[in-house]
Amino acid sequence: MNIWIISPGKNASIWEDCKNNNYIAIGWDSINMNNIQTKFELDEKLKHYQDEKGKDANVSLRYFSKEIKIDDIVIARQGLSTIVGIGKVTSEYISPEDLNNPRKDLDFKQVRQVKWFSFKKYTLKSGQFTRAYTIVQTDENDLKFKTHLKRVILNENIKQQINLLKDQNQIILQGPPGTGKTRLAKQMVNFIINGNIEPNIDNMKDQVKLIQFHPSYSYEDFVRGIVAKPNKNGNGIMYESENKVLAKMAKDAKNELGDEYYNIETSDKRKKEILKESKKYILIIDEINRANLSSVLGELIYALEYRDESVESMYELEENGTKSREITLPSNLYIIGTMNTADRSIGHIDYAIRRRFAFETILPNENEIDLQEGKDLFKKVEKLFSDNNLSPEFEKDRVMLGHSYFIAKDSEELEKKLKYQILPLLKEYVSDGVLTDNATAKIDML
Repeated sequence: MNIWIISPGKNASIWEDCKNNNYIAIGWDSINMNNIQTKFELDEKLKHYQDEKGKDANVSLRYFSKEIKIDDIVIARQGLSTIVGIGKVTSEYISPEDLNNPRKDLDFKQVRQVKWFSFKKYTLKSGQFTRAYTIVQTDENDLKFKTHLKRVILNENIKQQINLLKDQNQIILQGPPGTGKTRLAKQMVNFIINGNIEPNIDNMKDQVKLIQFHPSYSYEDFVRGIVAKPNKNGNGIMYESENKVLAKMAKDAKNELGDEYYNIETSDKRKKEILKESKKYILIIDEINRANLSSVLGELIYALEYRDESVESMYELEENGTKSREITLPSNLYIIGTMNTADRSIGHIDYAIRRRFAFETILPNENEIDLQEGKDLFKKVEKLFSDNNLSPEFEKDRVMLGHSYFIAKDSEELEKKLKYQILPLLKEYVSDGVLTDNATAKIDML
């Protein structure tokens, strides 16, 4: 993903049309870049148009038609210091001669369709952009601007992931180590409950739980099991069933929805209103595939798909003088799992369970790294996974080191990360057969 700063007309003169009709557009309307393949051809074409000469025209037209890709980020600027919109490119280049061009009867006919997700005006604290061409690939050093941009993009991504979670009720964030999966899970939780993206869940313990699976985790640890307790008469011990983390959260969430929600006479419309207004309960399961999920979930594999329907547990529970085996997973209970795709020692998620979860892949992202030395090191390590050093049974996107390994406040901190985290992990990859022996010399040169 690249980030492009684009001026929609002089002083953003066509911005309102771009915003309202979901596109970005630039000028030089007489040139169809689909008919031009080289810089020389474009230079020759521009010679015929006195007002369209110059480096800006050549660079901007080539960037706009050839370099910008779908899913790249576009920043619409006004003047030299103000951002008026941020969005994501959703189409290939649309030429002035295209019959479907939304500006075919207007000026500024070079078009890319965009999904805009922020219209908040932002003024650069550093004064102005470092370059003022119609299009530039961003290299801004304004740290506050970078923070603002990251926050807007993260906000949009989290909204999409939350929509996916709400559709399915459970999601697994999967990716290689160091891509911030657990942090993202916490941000999603905070966004759902408080509307912000701080990765802090400490003040939500009544609605949120975070646990970590491991190979010995069982149904009795997660759902319901038999526990030993002192006998009430003081003689010996007694054994009784007890709800564990999932069943406890499910009970709290069901109580939150209330009897009206579960009354068969309540209309679907009213149920949707109750669900929308209810408190949400969220369980984060870190390293979800380290346990045997089929064994840990038991009959609740069914309940994951059929929310608000009761299933019978293997253990009978007595509460308030009433015995019952029933457990219900209500619709206001969400599950977010994280999964490391690089670890071959962990359990397999079978198809029945996989079908009940939405999967979102979280990949290494160079744009998360601010320090230039960190970016440079990231590129060197990334090249290790691209130069025939990766064993054929592995995919780069499943094992490449995540960006968090390269995030540092200064060179000294980055050097420590290289020495004590990055190099040991890369060497372990060689030992485990993820990287071939050919990579060893290159690792030593980092």
